[in-house]
Amino acid sequence: MALKELEDYLRFPALLRKYQMEFIGFMVSRLRLYDKVVEIISDDLNRNGQADIQDLCSGSGFPAIFVHNNLKKNSDYNLDG
Repeated sequence: MALKELEDYLRFPALLRKYQMEFIGFMVSRLRLYDKVVEIISDDLNRNGQADIQDLCSGSGFPAIFVHNNLKKNSDYNLDG
């Protein structure tokens, strides 16, 4: 079964897709929905000294950017590469 989101169809207006992704990014940042993810990854970094993070399907990238920026604030590790 192949399920697609509405915005994945070619007939879905690109402008609406852009607004939707920006709104989700705003809500992720404003409501701090990924704070628990940051905590889990931070614990992993402290325990192992490394974390392998893959961004899968975050759309606009806002969730991944939120996690990365908050990890940088709370970590002594170089997370930029």
